[in-house]
Formats: sequence, structure tokens, C-alpha cells
Amino acid sequence: MSVSSKQQELVLGGGVSDWLVLSQIYPSSGIVGVVEEPVQPELRSELRRYLNIDDSMLVEFCTIVSVKGISAEWFLKGDIVCRYVGIREDYADVLRSRCDMLLYHHRFIGRVDWSRVERVRSLAIEHHRWEVDRVRMDDGEWSEMRFGQTVLCDPFGRTMVYVGPRSKRLWGRPFEQVDPTHHKRKDIVTPAYRMSGAWLALRVGFHRMLHKWETREYHERHDSSLMLNGVEDVVHRVYGMRTKFTDRVNLHDRSVRIRLRKHGKGFKKMRKFWVRVFEEEGPTASPWLQKIIDHPSMQWIALNLTEYEELLSFCKYEEWDMENTYKVEAIGNANSTRWK
Repeated sequence: MSVSSKQQELVLGGGVSDWLVLSQIYPSSGIVGVVEEPVQPELRSELRRYLNIDDSMLVEFCTIVSVKGISAEWFLKGDIVCRYVGIREDYADVLRSRCDMLLYHHRFIGRVDWSRVERVRSLAIEHHRWEVDRVRMDDGEWSEMRFGQTVLCDPFGRTMVYVGPRSKRLWGRPFEQVDPTHHKRKDIVTPAYRMSGAWLALRVGFHRMLHKWETREYHERHDSSLMLNGVEDVVHRVYGMRTKFTDRVNLHDRSVRIRLRKHGKGFKKMRKFWVRVFEEEGPTASPWLQKIIDHPSMQWIALNLTEYEELLSFCKYEEWDMENTYKVEAIGNANSTRWK
């Protein structure tokens, strides 16, 4: 299918530069662990036009180039801090580049319900939590094809939007656990371990898609929903690995044994995975991860479920391989099943 320039902008999320304005959120005096530097003059002019700031007002724009520690849970590299010179304020505004991963089926290009997307984004930013919204759009012409929209938004306001047929089947069980739509499930209380596994899997899938989105290539003939290929398998695998341990297992009992692959065909893939984890998580490593870093010859380690969930969260890195990275076993009577 040939895609027009306007349609291609919709598919690829391009077009006019857009920003999210987070009011009064950043301490004017700065934050320990956050490094800022002044923005370039060209960007400064663009931001003044975007905010409609009068030429007589003095405004200082600084880009966050590095963020560490707990601040990384609230701010992103690339956020722009806006301080109004001469106005005494305890907190400054933050401008964040809008990130909307628009995944269209080729028959439904441009058919996004942006009011629902923005409502989900507002809730996610306001409460600083993950938000999900799934809806079927029955508007006559498309109703027979079960056309719908699924939105997943992270606490920073970045969204993944899928528009196409059978949208409620996207990633299957994890989405259904956190946002049940089937009439038989709406009155059923979802067990905690399934909710935990579902959110964990969705977060992993989101970060996988974010990496694909940031490194994508543009094509004239394009179906952006194809970017979902391969991610669903990871999402379901992570969900299954977590839900193997039910609520009968105490969160603080060391009930999971992780065998690190030190030999055989999986060694190279295992090594790449742990090198990436150490690079990304090393400065703020948890005690169990620091133990692996300090003991390169370690063959296995016992984890509780909280630590195990942290390990599964590292599946967001592309170096993780479902078959060759590590082996998971249950300890004692936690579960009789063994799997990879």
C-alpha cells in the first residue's frame, strides 16, 4: 500500500515537534544526581515560540543530560527545565518530548481516538503510575471488523497505541488481567500473583517496543503494527515465568534458584546479557545483583520472589534470550515444575 506524506507522518509519529509541559515539578535549585546543561540557541527559540513567551521575559532552558538514583524514577534524559529569571519559584516547569508509539494496522491509519489517549496520559502522569485503556470502536463502517484501540502509558507519559482489528487480543492474558473486558471476568477478583506477573510482562513489552520505536527505519510501504512481531512471545514468556509461583509462596522466602549458564552453547548469549545488565544497573545494583557482579564464577543464586521479579524486569534488554540466558528452578515445595 502506498502511504501519503500525511499518512506517513501519522504512522511514524512524525510531523510537528510537540512537547508535554509538566508544571511546577522540578526543584528550582536542582537535584543531586541530575546533570543539566544549557540548550542550543535554535532549540531555545523553538521553545519560546511553543510556550508563547514574550520577548521581554528572561527564561533559562536547561537540558537534563544525566539522571541517577531515585531521580531517574521521575525525570528522563532529554527533559528540559524551564526557569523564569526574576520570578522566585520553588519549583520549575519541565518540558518533555512527546513520545507516542503509533502502531496502526494498514487499514486503520489515522483512526486514533486522541481524547482517550490524552486522558490515559494525564492519569499516568498525575498519579505517576502505569495506565491501560482498551476500547472497541463500533462506528458502523468498521464494526464488523472488530476495530478497536489499545493504549499503554508509562508514568512518564510515553504511550504505546495500537489501532486495528481485534485490538483487545493484543498481548492476550497480561492485558486481560489488569483490564478485564470479558463479561465473565469483570466480577472475578484477580489473584495478586497474576496481577504482578501481568504488569511485569506489560512493562517488559513496553520497553521492548520503545527500543524498536527509537531505532526504527522508515519505509514508503509501511504497516507499523509489524513492529509488534517478536515482542508478544517475550511478554507471554515473562508472564508465564512469574505466574509459575502462586500466592502460596511467601514473597520473602528464597524459593527460586537461578542457574547461570557458564558453559555450552548458551554461554556467549548469557555473557552479553549480564554485561548489559551490569552496565545499566551496576551503579544502583540490588544486593543479589551486586553479589553476582562481585563473584564472576558463581554458578547459581537463590532469590526470593521480589528479587526474582527484578530479574525478570531485565528481560526488557534485547540481549535476553528465552532459551539460553539462564535457567530457573523452584526450591523445595514452592513448585514442582522446572523450566528454562
